[in-house]
Amino acid sequence: MREKNSRLPLLSFALRELYIRCARRNADRLLTERDYADMGRLCGALARRASDLLGELIAQDAAYEATARRVFLRMVTYEDGECFRQRVHRSELVFQQGAENQRVATLLARFREARLIRLDKDEWEPAHDWLLRGWSVLETWRVQFGARAFVQKAELAEASRRWHADQRSAQLWHHGEPLRAALRVMHAEDAWLNARERAFVTASIRRRRLGIGVALAGVALAAIGGLVVWDTYYRMHVSYYCDFVRRWGEPEGVEPLSAREARARASSVKLVRKGHGGHVLHVERVRCGEDLASTNTAGLSYHPELELGSSAEGGRMPCQWDFAYESDLNTVIVETVRDRAGRVLYRMQYRGEEKARRVAQFIDEKGRNSHIVGGNAELVEFVRSAEGFDTEKRFLTGDNEPARNQECVSVEIYGYNEMGYVDHIQYLDEKGNPTQNKDGVAEVRSKYEHGNRVELLYYDEAGRPTWDKNGISGWRSQFDEHGNETERAFFDQAGRPTRNTGGVAGWRSKFDEHGNQTERAFFDEIGEPTRSTRGIAGWHAKFDEHGNEREQAYFDQAGRPARDKYGVVVVRMKFDRQGRVSEQAYFDEAGRPARNKHGIASVRLKFDDQGNQIERAYFDEAGDPTELATGVAVVRSRYGERGELVGTTTLDKAGKVLQF
Repeated sequence: MREKNSRLPLLSFALRELYIRCARRNADRLLTERDYADMGRLCGALARRASDLLGELIAQDAAYEATARRVFLRMVTYEDGECFRQRVHRSELVFQQGAENQRVATLLARFREARLIRLDKDEWEPAHDWLLRGWSVLETWRVQFGARAFVQKAELAEASRRWHADQRSAQLWHHGEPLRAALRVMHAEDAWLNARERAFVTASIRRRRLGIGVALAGVALAAIGGLVVWDTYYRMHVSYYCDFVRRWGEPEGVEPLSAREARARASSVKLVRKGHGGHVLHVERVRCGEDLASTNTAGLSYHPELELGSSAEGGRMPCQWDFAYESDLNTVIVETVRDRAGRVLYRMQYRGEEKARRVAQFIDEKGRNSHIVGGNAELVEFVRSAEGFDTEKRFLTGDNEPARNQECVSVEIYGYNEMGYVDHIQYLDEKGNPTQNKDGVAEVRSKYEHGNRVELLYYDEAGRPTWDKNGISGWRSQFDEHGNETERAFFDQAGRPTRNTGGVAGWRSKFDEHGNQTERAFFDEIGEPTRSTRGIAGWHAKFDEHGNEREQAYFDQAGRPARDKYGVVVVRMKFDRQGRVSEQAYFDEAGRPARNKHGIASVRLKFDDQGNQIERAYFDEAGDPTELATGVAVVRSRYGERGELVGTTTLDKAGKVLQF
């Protein structure tokens, strides 16, 4: 009977979603199979509607995320590896704080109005099993909660109901692990106990009070033990490393650095863990030990999935990672990737019944299923060694068919050296055969010294040295005592010095005390200064207090000011609060504003709240609007919900829209 009753709300929901799409089309009054597919079928439509509703509530008050987690975890139960709906009486959704109860009432009303949950005889429950199966947010909460917590929740709910019915002290918990576990939950930041359960636990604790003498001795011991426990499990510990690898999905530092050493490096990795024995909760790619990095020129953390869909530098570059863990398997369950401004770029949600083989699904910043930009993969399967290192990554579609990642390969095979660094990567196609990645190589081998990658070699499908798309077969590097790369030299398949497609055989760099690269000079095959295809032999740079490069000045082989191929000698940049370039201006040898070969002296940029560039405007030497040869003075861009470019508008300097 219950199954039949649940079909009516499901049918009602589906018809409503189909009608909305039909109304938007406004071309006919037909409900088509295309509409059904576009809404993601039932499972996708339910999940998207639930995510959108939750997103709207969180936009009003961030506390709704924790509220929703408490409410929905009471409406599901987990048995024998399967998730089931569970009816919840109104009384179980009454919490200690009035503000929380108000949020609960609002959330229930909104989800009931959307036909996602229902109320029957004072009992709430999800309206559809499809919501349990398809909503990735609920799946994440369920896995984070863990099977043991579901058992604990059921035991505590039943015990508190019996005690509340007759208020007999015999019904209280007097000792044992259940009471200790309930106490830990009650004092946790994400406590899920309702008002009745809190009262039950509090009454049970009072019942267990010991005599004064024993209590005082216990206090002394608890104080000492508390300090140890606090330091071991709760105090935040920060540590620095040359780089990191992953063991069972969790970041692990390699080549430790002191805070002083990290402050002198252009690039290092900062790990934050909760307690000495706790998991790593947060990772940052930093410069000078503290400032979030704006580029990844050092090639730190060579794990392609960490930069899916994003460039290696700029305002949207990934440089922060947050990790959540699954209690049952003690491994990563959700990884959240952010840029310098803290905006979510994407998430990876892991699943699987064993630690040695896990599958991760890509989720966008709004909690919806996504895929790799530049490829069609929606999932990646990790195969791990006995030590916990990722040895294989297999990229898949949502239907578990072989797919390609942003490197244009389907499988990546990893090897590690004795320090734990990735020193070997092999690329395979969908059939498991060696194949070339987008850079034209089928295999990469590396060597390390003191945590620095000092050599990189490229190979083809047969394991022979080969050229990459930049016209080299590999490179060798040297580093200063702080781990900053001071020289890189390119070579061919025979190991001889060679020029890359940029016209140079290598470069040398200098750094200031903060790890900022203040100079780069190019050299030829015999180590002499040379000009690159940009027409310059190198550049000097200046930085602001945040590590943003505010000026770049070009020079020739003799160190004199030189014009690049665009006709400018100096480029100066301004930045917004998020570290994005908001203006770029050009100057001549005398430091006067100058036009480049495109006829502009400066460019000003504007961004939306998501970091998308929404306007690009051109100006002359006097700072007045000017036009390119095409007549364009301003370019304005529009973006969709997923951040994709959906359209541009071009204007002349008078503000008139141009038609091309």
